[in-house]
Amino acid sequence: MQTREERNEYKRRYNKERAEFLRANGLCAWCGKSKAMDGLRLCYDCWCKSAESHAAAYRRLTPEQKKERNAQLKEYRRQQRRSWRAAGLCSKCGQRKPAPGRKQCTDCLIKSRRNAQKRRIENGTIPRFLRGKGEYCYFCGKRVEVEGDKVCKKCHERLIEQAAHARENIKRPPSWEADNSRVFQRGGKND
Repeated sequence: MQTREERNEYKRRYNKERAEFLRANGLCAWCGKSKAMDGLRLCYDCWCKSAESHAAAYRRLTPEQKKERNAQLKEYRRQQRRSWRAAGLCSKCGQRKPAPGRKQCTDCLIKSRRNAQKRRIENGTIPRFLRGKGEYCYFCGKRVEVEGDKVCKKCHERLIEQAAHARENIKRPPSWEADNSRVFQRGGKND
């Protein structure tokens, strides 16, 4: 007669071997009947059922449990990104090498920029490519007072102050006469 631990160990080993066999043959790891989706271990139907059950389980949690679960998930994803970076992979998808001098691959950078631009437009921020063409201020994105200007009055005054400050603190190079006298000066050792 088998003990409970022996039966559980047998079931774990059997399920692990079954899942490996199904994955090796491109079948769903749950039902074993349908073909698994590309890059996943489940077919579409099982994946939908799994998503529904996870969503229902999440809805049943209390607010404190949801907060704790979200914190655990956040930490898990942070560790995952760190391990991808350590392996020299993109910190967003973990599949490709990052772009030179970046943490993300080129594809993920493009997607991130598009999504950020969509969020800014949804939040009411004027995109940079529409600024400075005579309707919106190039710097702050507010409407300009005089049609055709590139900046609003407030930003224009700030730019004038910055230019004045820069002119005061500029280090002027010596004039061409001083340069010539240094280059062509007489009275050296050989004279």
